[in-house]
Amino acid sequence: MNEHDRKWWRIFLYLVSVALLASVWAVLTGKGCGSCEGAQALVGGKTLAITGAAYYALLLVTALAFGPCLPVFAGVQIAAGIHGSLLALLVHRGIFCAPCITASVAAVAALGVSIRLEPQNIVRTTYFLPGAAFMLQAWLLYAGELSLPPGISRMPESVLAEANETPPSSEARGRLVAFTRPDCGYCVDLEKYILPKLEREFGNRLAIELRSAKDLPNLPTPTIVLSGPGGRRYFPGLPPEAELRAAVAHVIGDRRETQALLPEPR
Repeated sequence: MNEHDRKWWRIFLYLVSVALLASVWAVLTGKGCGSCEGAQALVGGKTLAITGAAYYALLLVTALAFGPCLPVFAGVQIAAGIHGSLLALLVHRGIFCAPCITASVAAVAALGVSIRLEPQNIVRTTYFLPGAAFMLQAWLLYAGELSLPPGISRMPESVLAEANETPPSSEARGRLVAFTRPDCGYCVDLEKYILPKLEREFGNRLAIELRSAKDLPNLPTPTIVLSGPGGRRYFPGLPPEAELRAAVAHVIGDRRETQALLPEPR
């Protein structure tokens, strides 16, 4: 390996280290952050983050021990394929997760460096990237996540029970229960900017309640539970405002509002 390739190899090792640190970040932090905890809830708690941290640690040790080799390059391609699918799913659900994005960017950049080090890796990506994406999607399908549309997820029974403790007033057609924490920035945005807009738009058709998540330590905040004649929606984290508004219109059975959000027929 000449000096120029050694430089690129050091960059490769740096990027794998960044992906490892991002995975550890996802394991150790995220409490009180609606987006990070929402991502964890979507992919089965911290399981995927722990697996990612162990995977990148093994990949880094292998790279340091054996240098540029097929197992290392294939490992990065698998990681890039999994992260690409995960990012697409998070975007689909409207969840912003900083550790996931950091690890994904590092993995994709490491893939690009691996192609620079060994151009034949671009051919190998046609095998490893689709295979990795398939593995993640198969796992999520088995976990039951891909069968759920945006804004719907498996709701913890404790949250469901607490959200249903008190029925809405007779005037309200639906109810929004938000579980929040005082140190959660997304909760502040929800209370100050989004809920007042919903109150003005839907009036007494929507009953809004704020609950403390103090006794629910593993719950993403804000967690929003909507219920009404149109069904139930559960958001583990703060969704985009337009998506939340559409969900409210749906659960209160407001067909006019719901139809207004649908694309015009061609």
